[in-house]
Amino acid sequence: MTELADFVQVFQIINSDIHAIARCCQKLNEANEQYIQLEERMEYIQSLLELIRNHFSFYSAENEKLDISLLDMWEAFQFERSQASEILLSKQHAIVPKLQQLMAAALAELEGLLQKALSGPFMDPEQEQRSIENQLIALEHQYQDTVIRLNELHHAYVTFTGTEDRPPPPRPIVP
Repeated sequence: MTELADFVQVFQIINSDIHAIARCCQKLNEANEQYIQLEERMEYIQSLLELIRNHFSFYSAENEKLDISLLDMWEAFQFERSQASEILLSKQHAIVPKLQQLMAAALAELEGLLQKALSGPFMDPEQEQRSIENQLIALEHQYQDTVIRLNELHHAYVTFTGTEDRPPPPRPIVP
C-alpha cells in the first residue's frame, strides 16, 4: 500500500516546475512498468482476504477497514495514474522544447564562463594573484553549479522523451 501511496503522491503534484514534471514522468513510467505486478498483488491480497472471510471466520472489523483502505488506495492509484498520463501528454508539446531551450542556455552559460576564465584579467600576469585566484574559484563554483543544472535538465529530458541524446558539449574556446 505504501508503494501505491508513493505513486499517488507524486502524480498529484504535477505543476509547471520542470523537475516535478520529470519526476512525475519517471514515476509514471515506473507505474506503467509495474502495473501488472501491482495488479496481481492486489488480486492476491483480495483472494487471501476472501479466503480468510469464507473459511476461517477470522475476519475482524480491522481487517475489513484494511480491505476497504487497500481498495480505495488502488482506485486512487488508477485514477491519478490516468490523470497524470493525460496531463503529461497534453504538456509534451511545450515541455520538450522548453527543456531543449534550458539545456542550450546552460551550455551557452558554460561557454561564457570558459571564455571569461581564458580572457581579460585572468590572463594578465600583472594582476594581483590572490584576487585572481579567488575570482577563478568563484568561476569554478559557478561552472560546477551550471554543469549540475545541465545534468539535471538532461536527466529530465531523458526521463520525459525516453531518448539518451546528449546535448552537444560546449565548443572548445582554444582551437
